[in-house]
Amino acid sequence: QASLGSGKDAWSMGDSSPITIIEVMGRDTGWLALASTLYKKDDFDPPHFIGIPEQSFDEDFFLFKIEESYRKFGYAVAVIAENIKTNNMPIGDTAKPWFTDDFGHEYYNSPSKYLSKQVSKRLNLRCRHESPGTIQRSLIDSVSTTDGDEAELVGKSAVTESIKGNSNIMITLIRESNNPYSVTTSTTSLDKIAGKVRKLPRNFYPSEDFLPNAKFIEYLNPLIGTPIDRINRLL
Repeated sequence: QASLGSGKDAWSMGDSSPITIIEVMGRDTGWLALASTLYKKDDFDPPHFIGIPEQSFDEDFFLFKIEESYRKFGYAVAVIAENIKTNNMPIGDTAKPWFTDDFGHEYYNSPSKYLSKQVSKRLNLRCRHESPGTIQRSLIDSVSTTDGDEAELVGKSAVTESIKGNSNIMITLIRESNNPYSVTTSTTSLDKIAGKVRKLPRNFYPSEDFLPNAKFIEYLNPLIGTPIDRINRLL
């Protein structure tokens, strides 16, 4: 919904600021970035480019797609993951991390800020860059019904395991079916989770037209729970 809203904003602004780059969380995976395609119906709808860490980022192709969308539709929106890389190297103004956490995760300067400058140089237009940060996971009013229900389910399971005297474990969710959607809880060793990365399966990757991937949407839809109202297009 955020990508659709940003698209409406960019489209309405005309040439004053018709391009927006949204940088989303996810560390070394593109789950959240790819989720921005959920309500995309056609080429006009945003996002017009999706950058995920699982695929090497091609800056020339990115600039081409943004310009192509702007020339064709009068606006463009890109959604990129915070750790997109080119040939396994971070993009932007520096190749050195400004912070490394206890798990060895490296933090680099914002790729959206760098890319917005490149877009502005190429098109001589204002390009906005948005990096919502932790509000992506802390806005309680935006929690999906499924997420809320499963958070309670996991919490209850954690209390049960704690009462049993179990520790150094993580509660996991096992998807039993998509339709009807059903999950159960299980446990696994903390060592198997901490510091590990769950990459997007290759059959979920976006295509070059960035239209919704049917396999990914099938996986994603149940997680939304109650559908979000779509912003209709009048013209």
